[in-house]
Amino acid sequence: MTTSFCWKYFDVNPENKTTSICKLCQAVLSRGGKAAKSFTTTNMLNHLRKIHSIETEVADKKRKHNVYLGTDIPGTSGSNYEPPAKHQNTTESISVEEIWDINDHRSREIHYRIGEMIALDLQPYSLTSDIGFNRLIAKLCPNYSIPSKKYFTEKIIPDIFTKVRKKIQSSLDKINSISLTTNIWTATTDNTPFLSLTGHWLSNDFEPCRAVLRVVPFPGAHAGARISEELRKVLDEYKISNKVFLVLRDSRANMVAGVRECGLESLSCFIDTLQVSINDLLFSQQAVKTIITINRNIVSHFNRSPLAISKLTKIQDQLNMAKHKLIEDVTTQWDSTYYMLKRNLEQQKALVMYAVDNKIPTLTTYQWGFVQKIVQLLSPFEEIIKEASHRTSTISMIIPTILALRLFLSKAVKSNFDISDFSGILLAIVEQFIESMETKFSSYLNDKNLCVSTFLDPRFKIQTNDMENTIQDWILHVLLSTGDNNEVELGYTFSSSAVGQEDQSEIKTVSLSSLFDELASNKSTVTSLNLEQIEAKLKQEIATTTEIEESAPEHKRSNSLIHQCTKELDHYVALPLLARDDDPFQWWKMTRETLPLLSKLASKYLSAPSSSVQSERLFSTGGNVYEPTRNRLCPENGETLMFLHYNLRVFNFKY
Repeated sequence: MTTSFCWKYFDVNPENKTTSICKLCQAVLSRGGKAAKSFTTTNMLNHLRKIHSIETEVADKKRKHNVYLGTDIPGTSGSNYEPPAKHQNTTESISVEEIWDINDHRSREIHYRIGEMIALDLQPYSLTSDIGFNRLIAKLCPNYSIPSKKYFTEKIIPDIFTKVRKKIQSSLDKINSISLTTNIWTATTDNTPFLSLTGHWLSNDFEPCRAVLRVVPFPGAHAGARISEELRKVLDEYKISNKVFLVLRDSRANMVAGVRECGLESLSCFIDTLQVSINDLLFSQQAVKTIITINRNIVSHFNRSPLAISKLTKIQDQLNMAKHKLIEDVTTQWDSTYYMLKRNLEQQKALVMYAVDNKIPTLTTYQWGFVQKIVQLLSPFEEIIKEASHRTSTISMIIPTILALRLFLSKAVKSNFDISDFSGILLAIVEQFIESMETKFSSYLNDKNLCVSTFLDPRFKIQTNDMENTIQDWILHVLLSTGDNNEVELGYTFSSSAVGQEDQSEIKTVSLSSLFDELASNKSTVTSLNLEQIEAKLKQEIATTTEIEESAPEHKRSNSLIHQCTKELDHYVALPLLARDDDPFQWWKMTRETLPLLSKLASKYLSAPSSSVQSERLFSTGGNVYEPTRNRLCPENGETLMFLHYNLRVFNFKY
C-alpha cells in the first residue's frame, strides 16, 4: 500500500484528524467524513488543482508516474490509510521520491531530447501522454516528470526552432554566396500549400552546407507576384538578398516569373527536365505502355498471393537464382518503373517457368527483348538521378552529363537495337531523345553560370575548342567586374566530333562513369592562353562595363590583377583532371592558397546543387508530417516540424 501523492503537500491536522493542512498555504480542508473509512483525498486534489496550479502539474505527473509503474493502487488513499507522523529525511528517500522541478537543468535536458524525438521521428505531440512512453521514462528516470503536450507545443519545440534558426543565421553571416532551391507542395490531408526555400553554400573551409530556410504556408493563388513577395521576405529575414548566386526551380511559368521578379538568376531543375523528356518520349509510346502494363500485372499477381510467392521462391531455389522479391512501381515515378522492369528481367527464367503451370500474364520472347532494351536505355538516366542526390553533385555536372547522354544515345543509334520488329520503335524513340536534347537542353549548354561552374570543377574542366577561350575570358571578367549577360551563343552542336568515335557493337548496360571517361579521353589538348590578347580584351570590357578612374596607380592595379588572374588560369588548366569520384571541394580547400582568386569563384559557382531534389525530399517529409492521423495540425506547427526534421540532422544536433 502506497501513499497518495497529495500527502506530499498536506499534513493531518493534529488537532482534528478529520481535516488536513496544506503545506503551501496552511489552508485547512475536510478529509471527506468523520470516520476513517470515509476519508478521501478529493478535497486535497481539488485544492491543489485550483489554488496551486504549478505544483499540481508536477503532482499529477507524479501520480501518473506511479500508475504507469503499477504502484498507485486505487483505494489505498482512502479508508484505512493514515499518513506517517514524520517523513523520512534520508538521502536515499529524497532521491527516490523527489521529482525534479520542470525548470531543473536535468529536466530541461530531457525536455529537449523529447522535443527532438518528436521532430526527428515525426511523432505526434500526444506522445507525451502515451502510457507506454510514460512507463518507459518512469523506469529510465524516476525523478523526471514529463510535462504536458501544451508545454512542448508552446515552449520546447518553438525554442528549438529559434535556436536552430539562429544557428543557420550565424552560418550565413560568414559567407559571401548562397544558392537556393525552391518548390511548392500541397498537403493531401487538408490541402494546405507550402512554399519551400532551401539554402546551399560552401563554408570557408569548402565544406558543402545546406539548410531549410523556410517552409512557408502558402494559401491562395500561386501567382508569380505572390511567390516573389514571399521569397523576398525570406531573403530579407536571413539578410541574404545580395548573396544569392542562383535559384534552382521547376519550369512552371508562375515560379519562373516569381524568381525573376525578385531579381534573381535562376535555372530550371535539370533532373525535372530530364524526367519530363523520359515520360514524354518513352512512357507515352503505346508499345512501351503495353509492355509496362503486362509487367505490372505480373507483379500484382504475386503481391496478391502468398502461395504464388512461395512457388516462385521454390523455382528460384531450383534455378539457383537470387531470391529477390518483385518490385511494384509507382506510376508517377519513372525510376520505380525502371526498377520493376529490371527486377522482372533479372527473374525472367523463374517467371517463365512459373507461367508453365500457373495462370499468369506473360511476355513473349520479343517482348522480353524489348524490356531488355528499355532497361539498357534507361540505365544511364537512373545513374544520373542517383548522382544528383550526392553531396558533391553541383551544377558543374549538368553539361558533362548532357554530353555523356548524347554520346550514349549516339552509340544506341549505331547499334540499331537489333531486335526484329521492335528495332524501328526503339530507334524512333532514341532519335526523338536526341532531338529533344538539342531543343530542351541547348539552354543549359549556353548558360554562362553552367559553363563557368563546369570549368571550375577540377573533375571536368570542359573546354572544347569552341569554348576554351570564351569561358576563361568570362572568368577573368567576373573577377574584375560584374556582368549581366548570363547567356551567350557558343555555336555548340552535337556533332560526332564532340561526342567521340562511333561504337558499332551492340549496346550493353552502360555506366555513366565510362561515358565521362570517354569524353575526357576525347577532350582536346588545352593550349596556353595568350596573355596579351586577354589583357587587351579585358581592358576594353572593363572600360565599357565599369567606371574606373584613369589614374596611373589604379591602372597599374588593374593590370596587376589581370596578370595574376591569367597566371592562376594557366596554372589551373595545366593541372591534371581530378578523378570523377574524388571530392572537388576538398581539392579547392587544398589549393586555395595556390589559387586564391579562382578559389573564391569556385566557392560561389560550385555552391549550387545540380537539382532541386532537396526541396522534393523535404516535401516527402511533409507527407509524413501531414498524415491522416495528424490532419488537424496547423500550418505553423507543420512548418516547424518539417524545418526541424531536416535541419537537426544537418547541424548534427548542435544548436
